[in-house]
Amino acid sequence: MTSDESDEPDGESRQLFFMAPDHLGHWVVQDRSCSRSGYFTNREWAQKFALSENGRRPDLIVELPEASALIFRQVAFHNSDASKSRAPSYRKAA
Repeated sequence: MTSDESDEPDGESRQLFFMAPDHLGHWVVQDRSCSRSGYFTNREWAQKFALSENGRRPDLIVELPEASALIFRQVAFHNSDASKSRAPSYRKAA
């Protein structure tokens, strides 16, 4: 086993995630590669999503004071018809 390998199924589960509230008070979560994102009604659900996606590593979650343009770029599809685009799917907590 090399130093890059671990007991986790893949390296993607160890990626850095960013989370921040948007201007409406909802929480946006996105990984560094912009391949996994979520839009949540509260911080608790946003954090649970990030932990479930990154292999339960709280040290790999960066909480920002507000959602940046980088995060909004990906989550903008949330309110549009994503089925007509090649946008990745997103999860929304109730």
